[in-house]
Amino acid sequence: MIEKLLRYRQQLIQSRVKVDLFWEKKDEINQIHYRMLREFDKFCRDHDIDYWLEGGSLIGAYFHQGIIPWDDDLDLAMTRSSWEKLEQLVPTWDDMVLQTYGQDKYFNSVKFHKLRDKTSYLNDGRFWSSASNEYQGLFIDIFVYDDTSYSSYEEAPASHKKDVNLQLRCRQFYELFHIFPFEAWNRKRLEQLTRVSETDKYMRLDYRCTTKDNKHYFLKKSQIFPLQRVKFGDNYYLAPRDIEGYLAKQYGNLVKYPPKEKQVPAHIIEYYKIK
Repeated sequence: MIEKLLRYRQQLIQSRVKVDLFWEKKDEINQIHYRMLREFDKFCRDHDIDYWLEGGSLIGAYFHQGIIPWDDDLDLAMTRSSWEKLEQLVPTWDDMVLQTYGQDKYFNSVKFHKLRDKTSYLNDGRFWSSASNEYQGLFIDIFVYDDTSYSSYEEAPASHKKDVNLQLRCRQFYELFHIFPFEAWNRKRLEQLTRVSETDKYMRLDYRCTTKDNKHYFLKKSQIFPLQRVKFGDNYYLAPRDIEGYLAKQYGNLVKYPPKEKQVPAHIIEYYKIK
């Protein structure tokens, strides 16, 4: 029942996306995202923090050496230790801000966070985007990978699957009803599952995606490290060592490009510049 409601909700959100508005403002949106990425990259360089292009942004780097033509957000990834270092430094920028569950009571994830632009307004139909006035700009998603000794979700112990799936289920409930069941307990349990171990050979990402089913990515550390710099727009940014292997693990056949009808933005319901 919940899955059906979520699918209906997502279809409703997608039906409200203003495709024409995105194409009209595409250059402006891209410029904001590139500026945000430059500032984030500089901060990470200055403080010796690793990150890498992830998901759709890594696909964009691979095929286009920049943002996918129809993409309206950026995706980055970090290790748990890098994220914790970044969060402890409490970075401040004039024109963007970190959105995390520790700072925004409406944001309910410890597995990914957002870097929000302060110079724009975006309504993407998600509750955590519209409930807090401070976090309503264009964004970059930051996904946090944790160390694991397991090479796949199937290999993970039942206790891990139970804890992760319960937390993801609670996020589903939150998406529908804006109530996070057992909030404090769930966050504490999920944080206990996140750990850093240099001896583990794999990294994992478990998260609830509003547009798809739950995602469980398991990657070899040797596919990620050492990181390399690749062209993305007018600059070079960090990316996994084995880009093809990394993307194949997440998306399967890289040669299969999405059909024209799938080449549409996912978030622009309402957008405008405010500064």
